[in-house]
Amino acid sequence: AELTLAEQLGLKVRRVVIDAGHGGHDSGAIGKAGTKEKDVALAISKKVADGLREKGLEVVLTRDDDTFIRLEDRAKLANEAHGDLFISVHCNSAATHKLRGIETYTLNTSADRYSIRLAARENASSEKGISDLQFILADLATKANTEESSRLANAVQHNLVTGLAGKYNGIKDLGHKEALFYVLLGAKMPAILVETSFLSHSEEEKRLASERYQDEVAKNIVLGVEEFLGDRRRVAKVD
Repeated sequence: AELTLAEQLGLKVRRVVIDAGHGGHDSGAIGKAGTKEKDVALAISKKVADGLREKGLEVVLTRDDDTFIRLEDRAKLANEAHGDLFISVHCNSAATHKLRGIETYTLNTSADRYSIRLAARENASSEKGISDLQFILADLATKANTEESSRLANAVQHNLVTGLAGKYNGIKDLGHKEALFYVLLGAKMPAILVETSFLSHSEEEKRLASERYQDEVAKNIVLGVEEFLGDRRRVAKVD
C-alpha cells in the first residue's frame, strides 16, 4: 500500500474525538416509535469512548449530554482538542420504510443522488450562508487526510457489518460512500461519519433503541479503529 503523508512522517494516533450527532433542540431523525437519533447517537458514542479508552487511547467527546452543538463547531472542537481521528455517530432515515443497512461516509462532493439528499438532511441545521461557499470549497481542496479517512471508513464499515451480521438477521452492507457533510468539513485529521442503521425501518429502530444493539455497534466501531491502527503499524514495517 502507498504510504500516506501521516505515515511517511511517522505520525501516531493517540487521541480520538467521538462526535454524537445532533443534540438539544435538534433531535435528528425520529423513528415511528419515537426513538430519537440524538439519544441513540449519544449512547453509542459514550460506549465507543469507553471501548477506546480500554484500548489505551485518549478520547474526547464533542458532547457528553443532551446539548446542542453547531455543525460548524464540531470539527473545530476536534481540531482544538488535537484529535488524531474524528468519528461522527449518526442514525439514518429514509422516506421509504423499506430501506435498511449500515454505511460509513468520508468527506467529498458526490454525484450520487441518495448521498446528496442524506447530506442535505444532516446539514439542515447549518448556519452557513451562500457567501461561505468559497471557504467551503477551499477546505475541500486541501483534504490531506483523504486516504487515511477512506481506510478508517472501510475498516469500521467492515467490522460493523461482519460483527453485527453474526448476531442479527438482515444486516445490509451499504458500503463506504462519499458526501459533503458539514460536520467533517475542516477536520484536520482522518474523519468519518457512521450511519449506524435506519430509524425509519421498524426493525432497525427497535434494535437501535436497545442497549444490546448499541453495545454491539460500539464494540465493532472500536474493532474497526483497532483494525485501522493495525494496518498503519503493518504498513510502517514494510520494506
